[in-house]
Amino acid sequence: MTRVFHQPVKHPCNPVIFPQSQDECDPAFPPCAISKCGGVWYDDRDSRFKMWYMAGYLGSMVYAESMDGINWERPKLDVVDGTNLILPREIHPDSGTVWIDKEADSEEERYKINVFDWKMEFPEIMGRGGFDAVIGNPPYVRQESLGDNKDYFKTRYGVYYGTADLYVYFIEKAVSLLRDGGYFSYIVANKWMRAKYGEPLRSWLENQNVDELIDFGDLPVFKNATTYPCVLRIQKRNEPLEAFSAVNIPNLDFHDLNETVFSSKFTVKKSALEPNGWSLVDEKTQALLKKLKSKGIPLGEYVNGKIYRGILTGLNEAFVIDKETRDRLIHNDPKSGELIKPFLLGRDIKRYQTPISDRYLILIPKGWTNLHKGNAKNPWLWLSENYPAIASHLNRKRPVNRILCG
Repeated sequence: MTRVFHQPVKHPCNPVIFPQSQDECDPAFPPCAISKCGGVWYDDRDSRFKMWYMAGYLGSMVYAESMDGINWERPKLDVVDGTNLILPREIHPDSGTVWIDKEADSEEERYKINVFDWKMEFPEIMGRGGFDAVIGNPPYVRQESLGDNKDYFKTRYGVYYGTADLYVYFIEKAVSLLRDGGYFSYIVANKWMRAKYGEPLRSWLENQNVDELIDFGDLPVFKNATTYPCVLRIQKRNEPLEAFSAVNIPNLDFHDLNETVFSSKFTVKKSALEPNGWSLVDEKTQALLKKLKSKGIPLGEYVNGKIYRGILTGLNEAFVIDKETRDRLIHNDPKSGELIKPFLLGRDIKRYQTPISDRYLILIPKGWTNLHKGNAKNPWLWLSENYPAIASHLNRKRPVNRILCG
């Protein structure tokens, strides 16, 4: 056998696709239109070449098609109006291969993606039962951005709830990857302890060996991010313990977190936890709470269960602004002040104190635009003409146009 080495020769039509669209030419990153994620194939049903590729550096998955495999077109799809995006911009696939299943009966099921396979990538580890430890900080993706992925989560995760954020599924998945005796630890938002969407997760955790739970409350652990974090640690074992250690961190003025946890931890019995929300208190406090509840009417019962979530913007990064942005918008267009209101979070409400906040909300209630636009046919155009500074600000947040007018 003789080994022959050949020098690669660039084809005169290569590359066959250049960055052109808005997503491919995002000014914040180098322009990209690359098949790092996706696939290229020939579809004999309509005699066309088809390609799923990545638009922009670490960007979104998009689609193109061609008659000859050299000259490519970007058809407009209905995932994000007016673009060739296959997935919403909030979802950034990495290392996934797409192929076409020619035997699929339904058009909706022809395209399939080979996502990360743990058994294939880590055969020795998974063959021994799983990882010794899984640690991390899962992505903070709000449920409004999950879209059609919810159908997938519903059929595959016991912690599923329609309005649950993405991190709850990361918790169940991570624990499933552990060997017996292995440890899991994530820093995640603590809202699952009390939120309605956390009920399935809390129920699931009752059957897990929760080892330790450190709650930071509303402390700003991450700069420039309101995440309400906690650190959850689980050991995988067949017979879960009946209690776990818990700590409520009062402030961030400590030199060593381990010392703070060791000196402040207390025991929480699982049997004392309420299905409608976990309260991390010691046994003495738990007994007091039980006594108080027996003597009065809980707020939920008093208002007949009508406790709501407050204002839901659909895209906080666009509608919740700081004082500097507020001042700039009003300076550019004084009418902006009509739609900008002071905005308080739950942590801003303190006993015996006047609430103070440096956050503001661009408040455009549902139906407000249609109510005020008169005979104007295009709500977004009307807003742009009457509140140009706010419209310009929102236009930089790409999904907002659709939220307001779709």
